[in-house]
Amino acid sequence: MNLIAAEHILRISRASAPEEPLAELVFDANTPVRKLARQGDVLYALTDIDLHLIDISNPAHPRRIGRYVFPHSEGEAHALKVVHGQAYVGIGRELRVVDVRRADRLVETGSYTAPGTILGIASQGRVLTLAVDDAGVINLEDRQALLTTIYLPRIGFPMASGK
Repeated sequence: MNLIAAEHILRISRASAPEEPLAELVFDANTPVRKLARQGDVLYALTDIDLHLIDISNPAHPRRIGRYVFPHSEGEAHALKVVHGQAYVGIGRELRVVDVRRADRLVETGSYTAPGTILGIASQGRVLTLAVDDAGVINLEDRQALLTTIYLPRIGFPMASGK
């Protein structure tokens, strides 16, 4: 199955025929879909202001099953990672954590303000790793309400002069 976000339209197609959409979902024209994540039959679609949960168990008939609107979000959404029933969302400098175990009851459970724009999120075990533009890499302990941080500054490498 192909999942293609094109501005404010999400197209779902078969991998064998990507040019023939099975279904299209339309989002608010002012908030394009920035990131997608999938776990099983649930697709997570992130815009700059909200997170949508979509049941794709029948790809020809996707069904929106949940939506969480981020209060006071500023900046563009650049990162999304779903792990152990938690959606970790990077919007501007803010890491927002949303409990997504129940699509009908999405709850924000934590947040963290990074020293720069969050561009990526990875996880291994209980540690989240944030890629932060000019700041480098930040590791967060996922079960301690995002309180433990280790700051590793970005390392600059001299450009080769070609001589």
